[in-house]
Amino acid sequence: MCSFKMADQHERSGFSSAKWFTFCLCLAYLSHAFNIGSLFSIITTIEFRFQLKTSQVGVIAGMYQAGILVVSVFVTYFGGKPSSHKPRLVFVGLIIAAIGSFITVLSHFIVDEYDYRVREDSNVSTCLVEPLALNDGCTTIDSNEQADNRLAYALAIIGQFFVGVGWTFVATLGLVYIDDNVSETKSAFYSGIANSMYGPGTIIAFLVGGFFLILWVDFDSVDTSMITIDDTDPRWVGAWWIGLLIGSFMFIASSIPFLCFPKKLPISSSEQHKDSSNVQNTEMTLAGEVVAMKEKGKSLGKSILAVCSTPPFIFVALANVTISALTAAIGSFTPKFFETQFGLTAADASILTGLIPLPAYGIGIVIGGYLVKRFELKAQGIALLSLLLSICATAFALITMFLGCSPNKLIGVTHDLQLNELDGVSLTWECNANCSCAENQYKPICLEERNYFSPCHAGCINEYSNMTYSNCGCGSSSQSNLATEGYCDNECNTLIPFSFILFLLVISVAAQEMPQLMLTFRSVPKEHKSLALGIRYILIGALGIIPAPIVYGSLIDLTCLSWNEVCGERGACWVYDVELYRYYYIGLSVFILVLDCLFCFLCWLTIKRNGAKGEIEDTVCLAPSADNAAYIGEQI
Repeated sequence: MCSFKMADQHERSGFSSAKWFTFCLCLAYLSHAFNIGSLFSIITTIEFRFQLKTSQVGVIAGMYQAGILVVSVFVTYFGGKPSSHKPRLVFVGLIIAAIGSFITVLSHFIVDEYDYRVREDSNVSTCLVEPLALNDGCTTIDSNEQADNRLAYALAIIGQFFVGVGWTFVATLGLVYIDDNVSETKSAFYSGIANSMYGPGTIIAFLVGGFFLILWVDFDSVDTSMITIDDTDPRWVGAWWIGLLIGSFMFIASSIPFLCFPKKLPISSSEQHKDSSNVQNTEMTLAGEVVAMKEKGKSLGKSILAVCSTPPFIFVALANVTISALTAAIGSFTPKFFETQFGLTAADASILTGLIPLPAYGIGIVIGGYLVKRFELKAQGIALLSLLLSICATAFALITMFLGCSPNKLIGVTHDLQLNELDGVSLTWECNANCSCAENQYKPICLEERNYFSPCHAGCINEYSNMTYSNCGCGSSSQSNLATEGYCDNECNTLIPFSFILFLLVISVAAQEMPQLMLTFRSVPKEHKSLALGIRYILIGALGIIPAPIVYGSLIDLTCLSWNEVCGERGACWVYDVELYRYYYIGLSVFILVLDCLFCFLCWLTIKRNGAKGEIEDTVCLAPSADNAAYIGEQI
């Protein structure tokens, strides 16, 4: 390990170069991408493990961005000063992020082990010939479980907030350090290389996360040979914590090399092109603009007012807010959508997410930038391109609304014994009225091509070791009357076409990122570009990335038909109205995309009018600068 003194004494060593620093920064970005992907790949698993509502999971997903917004100005203002040692601050940030990731998984090591049979032991899963009195109150086991769940939820929120705080040091000061020490051309190139790690890092996390979810959650502390269910059972909980724990260690490992770098890299005379006070960076732009305004004797308030009173900027910023909100929803809930709509396991849903929407997003960003450069589009042309892409995305979203599977008919929840639709949950029927079934015990079985809430609710008396049941009172006497655990097979052939349309949808959404970013630069005067980028970033976080998962989660909760209730409080949802889920989820996405179309159209219209008056800088847009590299990378 390099000591602080050694780092300062060896400023001209081969290790102290921009290339080596970029390589180390790539490792840090890869660690961060892996951490983000690991979190999103296990969203539904922690939701069920700790009995959280989907809206609560949305809060966890949004806390990372909240951490960034809370400290970004302070970190970039004080850390961006010429006297600060940026590599050491990057080291500190990575350690904070590692601590946050570990806090998120800490609940696995301090709460009781997950026991899917905890209520079977007390309430018996089969129908009792001689009914016993059931304890419908709040037992000690229930109270302890509820306390554990609350603790886990709090730790997840705190942990993700710390990850966001820590990453602010890295994503701002790391790129600033590069920009301080190399030419502008190299700065953009090196920043782009570092941010390119988001794509493969996130994809790897989803793929590896799918493998971890096949493992039993407590495989490290229990004999897994005693587990009688597999990952196809709705009560299965996979090892959600491994990916985040690996991410924590990756943060620590990638932080160590930054102790070896000096405060300032040795640079050639040809690269001494600017003073450190001219440093610009996506996530420090607001603080950087404050310093610049003071030096120039200008008023920051007047500058902000000037930027926010520019209609093209406002409309393109709002358009990007909608895209960011949709992106946050796709990243947070695509695995859950695959699970509920197509009956996939958590592992398969995670892998499929890593293979379809994530690569599509990276491809879309490349396509958007290529189209702008290929046709040498000016501001009005870029606005029109963004509008056309948003229209295509809206059309694709509308198509996906009708590509779903028919819902499983669950007796007592969605249908009665005659397969008529129910208006509400009614689990007690004549065939199970004397069985003393517990309504907080969800263990679906298939009996004669019908799904029942549990073996008890199907009136089954005999249970066998191969997870089958017989003598089921709700079955017909003319058949074998043998029930099996799990839902009945539900043929569905829409997964492939849905995945294909989703791929095109995500490409259409992501392809708007670069054009809209270029419009931000074109819609304000040159001296306000940095400030405009900072305002845009704050709007995206505050109005898009943070609230979107919470809003989507709350809407998903409205489609729940049957909740797990412990001690009078609702936990995770057991059964969703699949069709309503799809209509709400995609319907909200369509609404957001319609807003995107509206804002893109208004942006194009105002650029067209203002351009005719000479108020818009209508120069050709070719490539992004280092200013926006961090933001684009995080979106991938």
